[in-house]
Amino acid sequence: MTAMEPQQEELTYCALHPRRETALRCNRCERTMCHECAVHTPVGYRCRECVKEQDRQFFDARLTDELLIVLVCALVAAVGMVVLTFFRFLLFALLLAVILGPFAGECARRVTGRRRSQRAALAAGVGALLGTLVVGLLWQGLTLSALLFAALYASFASGRLRWGR
Repeated sequence: MTAMEPQQEELTYCALHPRRETALRCNRCERTMCHECAVHTPVGYRCRECVKEQDRQFFDARLTDELLIVLVCALVAAVGMVVLTFFRFLLFALLLAVILGPFAGECARRVTGRRRSQRAALAAGVGALLGTLVVGLLWQGLTLSALLFAALYASFASGRLRWGR
């Protein structure tokens, strides 16, 4: 072979789509993959299987953790709604949601031992809405300030538990 002869490259195909030519490989397991199968991560392209395996190691919560998050957020929301019965101002509802929402999210994180769950934010939102609706319907009725508190509190509580930011 002389220096002038071009080298032939070996054609590779996607592991999941055998008819698609590709030059991409997972930087973890070296599996060939097409552009549809590739997942762009901060460390390069990985196959979906490697990304799922990594997620399983990252998210370590149990089902009881998500139930605890619902309970904690519902209890703090119920307390907020009781306080809101004495001060039915929109501005007070806003202030109370800004204070109690992140507080409830942080309490939920600590109660669960800071274990991570993909559904933690959803559980916080469900707990927040349950607490506000139960007290709102049983105690005072759903006023405009109560609805504002419920929406903002759920947003702030679940925002504290979002992972991957």
